[in-house]
This record gives sequence, structure tokens and C-alpha cells, in this order.
Amino acid sequence: MVPGNPVHDDDDVDYAGSTSSADEYSSRSDEESDPPEQTSEKLNELKLIFDLDFVGCEAKWSLFVAAAVNYRWEELLHPIPHRYKGNTIEHIERLLRTISETPKLSILYECAIQKDYAACNPYVVEVLHWLLLTMVEPAFRLINAEEFEMIINTFDLTVSGQSPTHVFQTCVDAHSEEECTFRNISSNFCCKYALWGAALYKFYSILFNGFRAEKSENEYIHLTTDLSQSLTHSIAEPCWGRSSCGIVLRCVGLCEYVEHPDFVKFRKDPNQKYTNVFVKNGEMIRLRYIIFFGEKLPSLPSVADSEVVDAIVSVSPLKYKNEKKCLAIGCYAAAAISLGFMYQHNTLGLKAFMDHKLNQMLQKLLI
Repeated sequence: MVPGNPVHDDDDVDYAGSTSSADEYSSRSDEESDPPEQTSEKLNELKLIFDLDFVGCEAKWSLFVAAAVNYRWEELLHPIPHRYKGNTIEHIERLLRTISETPKLSILYECAIQKDYAACNPYVVEVLHWLLLTMVEPAFRLINAEEFEMIINTFDLTVSGQSPTHVFQTCVDAHSEEECTFRNISSNFCCKYALWGAALYKFYSILFNGFRAEKSENEYIHLTTDLSQSLTHSIAEPCWGRSSCGIVLRCVGLCEYVEHPDFVKFRKDPNQKYTNVFVKNGEMIRLRYIIFFGEKLPSLPSVADSEVVDAIVSVSPLKYKNEKKCLAIGCYAAAAISLGFMYQHNTLGLKAFMDHKLNQMLQKLLI
């Protein structure tokens, strides 16, 4: 069995793309897929990386999906698999199709164990292999609550309110160009740790490109020593609906920064509970840990179990004989609209969610 503690076990629907199943996998006449023997080889290699840290693989894939479904995908998806390069609508639509056809990673894991290679979509295997093996760094290592608490205490950070559901260390080669640059900058100064909260879709680019792009948007990069405060900068966003990390995610990064007096400013909270840190040079920050706050999507009311609706229409059963179904539809619409703020940058996710729930509702109404 694959390790992991799912935040949800809902219907097999991908809120980042569209509903799909293995039966919907089909060849693409306009694209040439890997030959079967290459797909099987890649799937076996994926199994090995799944064995190392399955939840970490899901987390990395979730960040990739969050960037792909965002309306700013052209600037966020760097790097991107070679098959989908081109920055055109056609390229991103093909990538989104592959994402929507991706099953739970545990299904691919079982296929690898059973050597059921024919059941696997070669495009899905290819993009996962690229992200998790070709672009192996940074790799994600899931850490437990005790290790996380030790990290928080070591770096003198404060935690209050909501507890994270998953915490991952980002593992990189100490001899990489980015790490060498950071080490050279920090050679004459001390390094400290602080937290950075942001929208989920930003983290994929930060993982591979550092904070240079973030610096171009803002004069200073805002860090803080309080987890709850940094979490306020991360909106809850629906992501890949088949991840055990959560259908809806908020994300905070724990960063190491160089305390250079010319590029770092501090501002103490008025209540003296935490410190705000403002860093002017993106090369002076490295993302060391990623903290997930996974959530479930709010459940919509069931037509089959509508006691509230019954109570409302029971005032005059004859007059309101048909109003029960209309009110139930209204409840669905109101609940779905209330999710709109969560889909500010993810219209594909909103469409998939609405399609799925409306289909469920109509099936029950027609019974």
C-alpha cells in the first residue's frame, strides 16, 4: 500500500481540470506518445521515487498543477515539459488535458506493482516522470510534527491558530549554482529564518527560479516570524482534486535569508508578538520548507436528504408541491457561488466543480 493520510476521499473528480477516468484515456492523433517499452520503463522509475516519499511527490505535482491552471501560466510554468513548450493556447490546452487525465498517483503505483502498463496513459507517465525524475531537484521530504516543532523552536518562530496538515523539506544539491550564489552572499553575514505566505500558484516558479520573479513584482519581499500572520497572505485555492494533501490548499514557505543590513529591514509588530522582515534582494532568500494547510471543499446540500428544504416548504404542501426541487436547485447555486472567491484565478477548477455537482443533482432529480 502507498503511504499517506488523505485529507479527503471524495468522488474521483479533478477540480483543477475535469472529471476523468481510465476509460477516457485515448490516443491523440496530433501527438506522438512514448513507445510502450519506454512508458513501462518510466513507470517503473516513478515507482521507485514514489517509494522514497509518496506524499512529497503528490505535493510537488500539486504545485505544478496550481501553476498550470492559473491564468498567468505563461510566466509561472518555468520550467515546463518540452512537449508543451510554445506559450500558445494549444500547448496549455494539451497540458491541461494531460492533467485532467491523471489518476490518483496511488493508481499508477499499483499499476507499476502489477506491471499493468497498458492501463496507463503514456502522456501522464511522461509528464510525471519529467517533473519527479528529470527535474528531481528540489525533491520534497515529508517531515513529522515533532521535527516541525523542533524547527519552529530552533528558529524562534511563533505558531498559533490553524495547524499545518503537511510540512515538506525542499532538498537541493548543495553545489548547485543557486546554492553557491547564496553561500557566497552569506559568507560575511549571518542567516536567519522567516515565513513567506503567498498564493499556491506562485510556489512552483519559486521552487525552480528562486525569488527573483517575486522581487520584480514588489520592491521588498515580505517575510514574518509568525506562521498565522504569514498564512493570511495565502488564499485557499482549489488544486488537483486527487491529492491526499487536500483538494483546497493554502501554502506558506519557511525561508532562509541573509541578514545583510543594506538589503534587509525589520519592523516589529505593535503588540511585540512577531517581526516583519523585508528583503530587497531575491538572491538573499532560499525556500527551505513548504507548509501545506489542506482543506476539503464545502459540501453542497443533498437533494435526497433535504430536511431543511422540507421544513421550508411544509407551510403549504399543495401550493409548494414543485417548489421543493426549485429550492434545492437554488441551494446548490448559492453554495456554488459562495465558492467563487476560492476560484479567483482558477476558472477551470470552478467549471469542473460546477459540472460535476450539477450532474449529480440532475441525476437525483430525475430519479
